[in-house]
Amino acid sequence: MCCFSRPVKYVGATQIFARPLSDGSQHLVYSMNFEASEELAMVLPLPVPPGAPEDAVRFINLEGYAKLFQDLARAFPAQLLQPPRSAGFARMLASNAAPPLVVHDVGRFEASFVPRIADFARLDPRFTLAPEVWDKLPRYRDWGFAVFKLKPKARSWLQRVTGREPGRQTIHPMAFRFPRRDPSTLFFPTVHVH
Repeated sequence: MCCFSRPVKYVGATQIFARPLSDGSQHLVYSMNFEASEELAMVLPLPVPPGAPEDAVRFINLEGYAKLFQDLARAFPAQLLQPPRSAGFARMLASNAAPPLVVHDVGRFEASFVPRIADFARLDPRFTLAPEVWDKLPRYRDWGFAVFKLKPKARSWLQRVTGREPGRQTIHPMAFRFPRRDPSTLFFPTVHVH
């Protein structure tokens, strides 16, 4: 599942890679094309164990390996698989006066791990989702969330003068490692809310 904190004009070409690790955690790599007019955040719910600490997720900088998915496509023949869709969410919890969440520089992104829904109050409001979103997605009420701050493509001088938008952009893969709630299953974020 992928959610955006602000309107997006386009999202497509999503690619996801997941790998289990021997310690019960998982690597997840996510890539997409998008178009937006303002800074926004992409929020990925993660099935971490309940009560996961703020440092439970380790973000990995793949800025220097933008062609990861091209290499994977060459290594494995393409197959169309339709994973099951997720559904449903409950009420947003009140947050106490905790300090802001740690922000990690990860290539062209800034990223944070939000351990529980109540901790969204500790992020910049531009990068959170309305409480009503979580009311409609009860499956994720006790999950953690990876949040990536995305910036719109810079406008050229000519685009600024003519008022044209810069258009779609391809971003380098976003990657991180997180502890799995169920070490026997791999998680793929396949439902999108835009």
